[in-house]
Amino acid sequence: MALRFENLMQWKIPSIEQSYDQRDVILYALSVGYGSDPADPKQISFVYEKELQTLPSMALVLATPGSWLRDPATGVDQSKVVHGEQWLTLHKPLPTQGRVRSRSRVIGIADKGPKSGAVIYVERLLSDSSDGSLYASSIASLIARGDGGFGGSPSVSQIVHLPAYRPAAPRDQVVSCDVHTNPAQALIFRLNGDYNPLHSDPAVAAAAGFSRPILHGLCTLGLIEKSVVQGFCAYETKLVSGLQIRFAGFLYPGETLRIRMHRNDGTVFFEAMVVEREEKLIAQGSVQLNRWGGLINKNEARHRDR
Repeated sequence: MALRFENLMQWKIPSIEQSYDQRDVILYALSVGYGSDPADPKQISFVYEKELQTLPSMALVLATPGSWLRDPATGVDQSKVVHGEQWLTLHKPLPTQGRVRSRSRVIGIADKGPKSGAVIYVERLLSDSSDGSLYASSIASLIARGDGGFGGSPSVSQIVHLPAYRPAAPRDQVVSCDVHTNPAQALIFRLNGDYNPLHSDPAVAAAAGFSRPILHGLCTLGLIEKSVVQGFCAYETKLVSGLQIRFAGFLYPGETLRIRMHRNDGTVFFEAMVVEREEKLIAQGSVQLNRWGGLINKNEARHRDR
């Protein structure tokens, strides 16, 4: 069945409301690596209800519309869909408990051809259910690897692009670190609400061309966000106003993520690879800061293993 362009562009993705509490906030933080050093009081503030803080990237897992692409009327082979890019803009901090509502819509579809697939762009707005105030806006690009060649345009003009990657200059603060993922990381992260069997069922992963279940793209994003706020913000997550990421590969739970980051003005740029396979994982990404943290000393700008 071919991708149905008109159906998708007019698809009514249901609005979703979700109540969440401190338990959900703590679970999300644990699923992206917080609490790995129980003696670090700054990490504990994300996984312990006393003076609890909510991570910016949690906005991406709240009130999600689920696997709507599985509907046969879309014409999409959901088993071959992977995360391509993700944009997130924060408008105000998420509280540690509340009720939120999301509204999603397809804003564009690019046809990259039979070999490369189709790219589906989905916008999502997350707001407070009681007063309608906006917490976050995001755009996800979903690569439907089996659905290219439907006759559409190869690009979508109105889609925003990632900020141009700036190589590190001599004056920039540079940090490299290794993040060792937990073999059960995907099984933990899925408890945030993404139950796609690609991340848990070996048979589904094999049918999609992987040797075993892969880690969620949003989990990788959360791991990188943690490295950025540790390296440049001393865990002051309210400094983060936005982030963007472009995936270039996949990560198996248990593998090691090597991240190289540098700050240029108010933006931290990053790229990442999978150490064990020596493959690129993140082609480029960036995190926007409200103001300079100035929290890392030049003598600390060296390779560190966490």
